[in-house]
Amino acid sequence: MAHCPFAEARFLPESSTQPRIKPTQIICHTMAGTLSGTDAWFRRGDVGVETHFGIGRGGRLYQWMDTTVRADGNYKANRRPDGTGAISIETEGYASEPWTQAQIDMLVRLHVWLMRTHTSIGRRICRTADDPGLGYHTMFGAPGPWTPVAKDCPGKKRIQQWREVVVPRVLAALKEEDMTADEIAAAVWNAEFGRGDRRVTAGRMLAETREDAHAVREALDALAARVAALEARMNQA
Repeated sequence: MAHCPFAEARFLPESSTQPRIKPTQIICHTMAGTLSGTDAWFRRGDVGVETHFGIGRGGRLYQWMDTTVRADGNYKANRRPDGTGAISIETEGYASEPWTQAQIDMLVRLHVWLMRTHTSIGRRICRTADDPGLGYHTMFGAPGPWTPVAKDCPGKKRIQQWREVVVPRVLAALKEEDMTADEIAAAVWNAEFGRGDRRVTAGRMLAETREDAHAVREALDALAARVAALEARMNQA
């Protein structure tokens, strides 16, 4: 079982009755409604469709299905003959609206948790309908392999945010978490910082600081020698 620790548990009966899957994809949707309204709709018993998660405009997160159980919101990606399937995320609002910042932040957090929990999910944008990775509902057409009907989901504005903001943030977070101590040290060493009117790497800054310290030490040694010579002359006088 895989239950998200920062989601509100709103599990549907289907979560304990439908076949299990090996998650290889994450697919984003738009509800065309509210979080509470979608929750009530899923619970009617005659809908025949559901998704794993729902994210409200304020970032509130519901989990309706265990992530290792099939959710019927992605057509042929729900569960394939080999047992692989997609985890689906509904987002509150409409296809004409962009995601709020709170929704984007929760999408990123949830994606990272899912991809750390299920390492079978590909760390890239899906290249085909069954390729492990990240996608959105109408990525491969509508109708298409992920939706049997024509629709605009999650919407042009949200697709743009998904490509330009969500996916880059998710992959960057995963890359940062996976860095070894040597890689972190190398990243710090090669990071650039302001030094006067120019930018230099941390390594170059340290080297220049050492050079400056050496020059100061030489100047102090020379000054000490001059003071000693002056003291000797004064003693002779």
